[in-house]
Amino acid sequence: MKNLLPLFFLMIFSFGCNKSLVQTKHYVGSSKDTLILHLGDPRLMIPNGEKGEILVYLVSEGGEIMNFAAQISSYGNVGNSGGTLSTSKSTWNYVVFLVDMEDKVYHTSKKFYHATPHHLEYIVLEQYGDK
Repeated sequence: MKNLLPLFFLMIFSFGCNKSLVQTKHYVGSSKDTLILHLGDPRLMIPNGEKGEILVYLVSEGGEIMNFAAQISSYGNVGNSGGTLSTSKSTWNYVVFLVDMEDKVYHTSKKFYHATPHHLEYIVLEQYGDK
């Protein structure tokens, strides 16, 4: 029993207090301000007509949602590329939050795209956009 106690605490520590992809569903029903307070600024904030807004966060290879400043330092360089992220990465991991006109999150999903964050807006609007 004493041998299992450290394992139990290790499991609790590894699953607690992080921005893991498995922990995004609890934001459904939360306000946009709460989401941004907890996760930081999204990579993209896309107007979605009468449906509200689409917030897109980049996800690290470890599965954590990254705020915009962390995205720049981890996945690209700013400067010579004109302020856009540039990388040789082929698949990008994102979490998409749909926010209604009252600034409440009503949907979230994890997506893998073969598009850099710079080219993602068109793809996201095509999938989730106001139709």
